[in-house]
Amino acid sequence: MLNFTHRPTGRRAGLALLAAALLGHTSLAHAQEDRAALMEAHRGGTLVLSAVAAAGTIDPMVNYTAQFWQVFQMTYDGLLKFKQASRTEGFQIVPSLAEALPEAENDGKTYVFKLRKGIKFSNGKELTASDVVASFQRIFKISSPTSGSFYNGIVGADACIAAPADCTLEGGVIGDDAAGTVTINLTQPDAEFFAKIAVPHASIVPAGTPATDAAPVPCPAPAPT
Repeated sequence: MLNFTHRPTGRRAGLALLAAALLGHTSLAHAQEDRAALMEAHRGGTLVLSAVAAAGTIDPMVNYTAQFWQVFQMTYDGLLKFKQASRTEGFQIVPSLAEALPEAENDGKTYVFKLRKGIKFSNGKELTASDVVASFQRIFKISSPTSGSFYNGIVGADACIAAPADCTLEGGVIGDDAAGTVTINLTQPDAEFFAKIAVPHASIVPAGTPATDAAPVPCPAPAPT
């Protein structure tokens, strides 16, 4: 028994491909509209974390456990972050509170971040450059586990490590609220710098957040739009 398959040729084949492409485009458009509606319907809300055993503090600048970093990646944001995707794509560093990954200046020792507009913390406060400066200071004031390793290359870090409570990172992290920019100066080039500020220990919290372990009470988190 012979089976025959009809295959359109020439102009008919072209029309068939065009129809398929249009159908796929329409399906994609509908999917994007559905996703936008879903995101709008589910914006905000409350995340309840339950555990059968203690796993440490909920403070993103203190906890250094893999299970909590998975939570922090969803609930907190830094200037940059690791892309929320599966497999190796999840290692890609992308902008978060910053508009883009900045180009290195000053022979790889200076980075100027432009903050995205319209971002507010979960307590309603609008994000400013001053919040970013205060957050980097808090890393040292709270004696974050990686303050002396991940962030010791920032100008002024040595003084902060020596006297955490008095940390200013003078000349190291400079905010300009009017321009919406944050400049970070390093003592030397660091090829891993973007990765270091993409992890939860460099999460941005409002200026004025106590420099003490937040423990069971979460710090206000940014809510990118």
